[in-house]
Amino acid sequence: IPSGGHSPGDAELTTTTTQQQPQPDPERILNAELVGRDAVIAVLQQALSKLQNRGRKVTFISGEPGIGKTRLAREFTRWAEETHQATVLWGYCYEMSGSFPYQPIAEAISTYVRTCNPEQLRTMLGSGAVDLAKIAPEVRAILPDLPPAFPAFQPEPIGPELERRNLYNAVARFFQTLAVQHPLIVVFDDMQWADAATMQLLHFLTAQYTAASPLSASEAVGNRNTFPFYLMLYRAEEVDAVHPLRGLMTTLARIGISEDTRLQRLTEEQVLQLLTNMAGHSVRSIFAAEIYRQTEGNPFFIGEAIRSLALEGKIKRMGDHWQIVVDINKLEIPPSVRLVIERRLVHLSPECRTTLSVAAVLGRKFSSELLCQVRNLSDDIVAEHIDEAIQAQLLSSLPDAFSPGTALASTDAHAPHERDFDLSFTHDKIREVLYQWLNPLRRRTLHRQVAQAIEVRYATRLQPHYST
Repeated sequence: IPSGGHSPGDAELTTTTTQQQPQPDPERILNAELVGRDAVIAVLQQALSKLQNRGRKVTFISGEPGIGKTRLAREFTRWAEETHQATVLWGYCYEMSGSFPYQPIAEAISTYVRTCNPEQLRTMLGSGAVDLAKIAPEVRAILPDLPPAFPAFQPEPIGPELERRNLYNAVARFFQTLAVQHPLIVVFDDMQWADAATMQLLHFLTAQYTAASPLSASEAVGNRNTFPFYLMLYRAEEVDAVHPLRGLMTTLARIGISEDTRLQRLTEEQVLQLLTNMAGHSVRSIFAAEIYRQTEGNPFFIGEAIRSLALEGKIKRMGDHWQIVVDINKLEIPPSVRLVIERRLVHLSPECRTTLSVAAVLGRKFSSELLCQVRNLSDDIVAEHIDEAIQAQLLSSLPDAFSPGTALASTDAHAPHERDFDLSFTHDKIREVLYQWLNPLRRRTLHRQVAQAIEVRYATRLQPHYST
């Protein structure tokens, strides 16, 4: 902070360069060097190296939206391409009803097929080309002379079960053929939205397929492993105990061929390093601390907040440093961040959203008993809403810091009512979006109801609540 004094909102980004720039580069912000993920990438690198000797491996990466699952996977696969000449295929699941069966697998296959000429493709696929063409139309586009998938006259229909088995084997053989030439990494993103058909085929590929028709010695390269390395990314809050992906994870864990890693938010120190990478020069810790407080270490939120400031001209060049020219305490949620949060909220039941809106008025941390009182519903009904929100990782339970035998966490004037706090929003931006959804009349009504509930519940000790 300069000697003249600034508010925390005027925090600076210092630099030693004298080159004048109108504003920070938005592309540099989005593509800044990864921070805080070295240990996870090292685990992935070690897993790929071990895989080349024998066996198969499936790694699951989970985390909240914006935590950096896709970015981490891209960094890892880039390293694998550069150091191991790996072939990398990507498949994506989409948040929509009625999506095509086998969508991510078909997408991964189609990506590679488009790079082949007819001779290469015919040699590689062999008799499996007809089966693969059923889910990847690009195969038939390159090999238009393939026999029809469903001939008009077939003396002995093979039946749906055998037809599915032929498709499964064709997909497995396709991946196996690629893995023989170079290490093969298949990345499936947003697996929380995978359809049932995809999950069944993945179960076969990862847990059942045993290469009943192994490649000949002339086809193999040394003793290279012929199984792909599967990397599956998913949002943990959308994969509950009965989700099909959870069943696949349980099966693979039981046979010992999978790992599940959850990405955590960045620490304040890591946020400082990320901002330094974004800026390309040193950043003052006070600015990093404010960004950390606003974003709580979510990498996507950080990037979007800085990019929004840059695009709106709210980061200006002031002599030898960049300076925020708005009060960062009043930093608005970027539209992209708001959309991410809103997409999570719309999956909740309307009743649960209403309960969370009341909780948003109570604050980041709040008492479930006070919530029931304001909501004017039974404990059981509100408990169901809380369970739904916890499952979606929008709320979390607070540790009982004031239970018998535990030292008090605080001795200040607010400690007495904080003893009742047993729930918290997992991110304050979630509470902020919920609060902003309320129209002005609803806000005033809820604030009045909260005040009345506090007066009743804390009649003998109201002073700590005056500012809430």
